[in-house]
Amino acid sequence: MSSISYIAVHGGAGIHGVNSEKDIKHALRKACTEGLMMSSQSISTGFVTVPVSEGSAGVAASAEHTHSDPRPSARASLDMVERAIVVLEDDGHLNAGYGSNLTMDGVVECDAAIMSARDGGLFGSSQIIWHDEGVKNPIRLARSILDYSCIPNKFGRVPPLTLTSSGAHKFASGKVETVPPETLIAPFAHEQWKKWKARLESLEQALEARNKQEMGISDIQDTVGAVAFDPAGGMAAGVSSGGLLLKWSGRVGEVFSTNANVGSDFWSWVLGESSNGMQRTGEHIIREHIARRLGDLYDNLEADPHEILDIVLRDYWDTVQKRGENAPSIGVLLLASDRESVIRLWCGFTTASMAIGYATNTKSTPKASVFLDHAVILRHPTANTRREDGKSQIYITSIPLA
Repeated sequence: MSSISYIAVHGGAGIHGVNSEKDIKHALRKACTEGLMMSSQSISTGFVTVPVSEGSAGVAASAEHTHSDPRPSARASLDMVERAIVVLEDDGHLNAGYGSNLTMDGVVECDAAIMSARDGGLFGSSQIIWHDEGVKNPIRLARSILDYSCIPNKFGRVPPLTLTSSGAHKFASGKVETVPPETLIAPFAHEQWKKWKARLESLEQALEARNKQEMGISDIQDTVGAVAFDPAGGMAAGVSSGGLLLKWSGRVGEVFSTNANVGSDFWSWVLGESSNGMQRTGEHIIREHIARRLGDLYDNLEADPHEILDIVLRDYWDTVQKRGENAPSIGVLLLASDRESVIRLWCGFTTASMAIGYATNTKSTPKASVFLDHAVILRHPTANTRREDGKSQIYITSIPLA
């Protein structure tokens, strides 16, 4: 695909106010910069300055396991995705990790998944539910599960792809950083929980907020994700989410549907040429098998990203709207090579805005790597009236990266 490393991240599709725009852009730029520092080129030039936690470097082998794939650059794209998402999870302005939406009970529960095209497709995911200790970075646990699945088992036991609840917490012990659960609750997330919990208990307040066209509860669910390409590690993608505000405890989001709906055959094929990350209302994404549809159309339409995104998003809008959803919401981030071998970042969404960041590095000398990073909040041209006529509100754009 290229001899240059690329990374793109998103801070969610939803409503991004001007008051938080500067902070969100800063988080996206930081995620791109630190993610790119994990590329094989940065490693080979000795340019890495970002420490890697114990949880991201693999899993300690037990007596029944032996380690595999010792080449440090072989997993560079996974390292890039993981590091970028860790930065986003640590930012209180985004719905993942610290800053996650709270459940009905006022606690943090997170989903995360990470995948790679290497070796026929690698996948790992986790769901973190409140226990005595919280996992600081869910994406690190998902990465640990992926790494564990790559370790040969002498007894032939099949390793897990996904862990949830108490099983995820037990697996996390000693592998990733854990913290007191209350430290994962950001001030803004707690304020929103209190406000909407009160409105849920008072129909009058909820109707008043709707009449004033305030940000709705369905708009406070943007999540984060990253896609990356590295010459040594190939394609990789990841997503992390705090889920819906006031969700039921134990709710499973769209991060698990990516593997269940698509399967390793699709990811091993599509990630060979492109990588995509999806987000927004997980229940709708799961029902419509969005990731599988993207893969099927890539196979049949000779990989025209604009046409594919337009078909998938329009069908999604129409189908979900028939179920009673007035303004179906979804965002897709796609990193792909076109027919002229130009690397492009495609972004399609049906919401008022979507926050993205992207970066590349040059094939530079050992003195430094040249990082070209950008962050932007894409805003729908008709965002102020988009909920009124019921017509599909789809925004698709692309950005050449090389």
